[in-house]
Amino acid sequence: MIAKFGKGPHAADALYNAGLLRQALGQNDKAIAHYKEYAKQFSSRKDAPEVAFNIGIVYEDAGQEGPAFQAFTDYARVYASTNKRLMEAHTRAGKLQYDLGQFKRAKDEFEKSLALYKHATGPAKADGKQWAAEARYYEGDLIFRDYEKVSIDVPPRQLTAALTKKTKLLAEAEKIYLSIADFQDLKWATAALYRDGQIYDIFADALTAAGSKCPAGLPTDQCQAYQDAINEKVVSIQDIAVQRFAVGYQKAIQTQNYDEYTAKIRAALGKLAADKYPPEHEARAEKRTGDRPPTPELITEVAR
Repeated sequence: MIAKFGKGPHAADALYNAGLLRQALGQNDKAIAHYKEYAKQFSSRKDAPEVAFNIGIVYEDAGQEGPAFQAFTDYARVYASTNKRLMEAHTRAGKLQYDLGQFKRAKDEFEKSLALYKHATGPAKADGKQWAAEARYYEGDLIFRDYEKVSIDVPPRQLTAALTKKTKLLAEAEKIYLSIADFQDLKWATAALYRDGQIYDIFADALTAAGSKCPAGLPTDQCQAYQDAINEKVVSIQDIAVQRFAVGYQKAIQTQNYDEYTAKIRAALGKLAADKYPPEHEARAEKRTGDRPPTPELITEVAR
């Protein structure tokens, strides 16, 4: 392939530009071929690491998760001493493995990204904070997955154990999500606040389903007491969910961060607290009640 670009002083630039052009045109296979040839022939040039990184980006854009993961891990291994884009490489690699269902590998990559962030200083820390925040978010989601898998649709004698396990996982996931504010990245902080409320919302829904019918073998005279106890717990958990979503929404308003997670928070509030946060399609065009600045008491109550 190098013959196409000659061996003169501009050969490297020609090959690099060819890769960029192919990438822009969506010709992913040809872009990757150009970048790989560049990395092979011009590995000593200062932009060689960036070209190697682009290989992973092109694979990722093409939906080739396995080769993309390999490209990012190769980049992190070969260019570990540069400390440039390493956090991004590990976080991207972790997300790819997460999407592939390889959760142990994903966790390992997220941990590597966060370890780099912990020891980074100056511009490297500033440049890497969004990738470290994303890695931390997905660490929470790994626990969130386990939390979702714990069913409380069980016989009454097993309910206490199931609730204890679910509550323990809830606390572990929530601790991680709340810690994401430390990275000062608006996108992932908002995503974490949404997930924090969602944990409680899902818990309430699961309890509602569990209490919708009397468990097999439960005497009729105890059925109503069982359902009343479940419903009381549901109301309590839903109140917490609303509180968490409200804090997330007001934080987003304060920071003027309007993204997909802000929309999800707003939709959740429209479902759980329609009196204060009317569903968007019903709300008037002017300023909504839910858009008012938060009271000091609200923020202070949930401060870590």
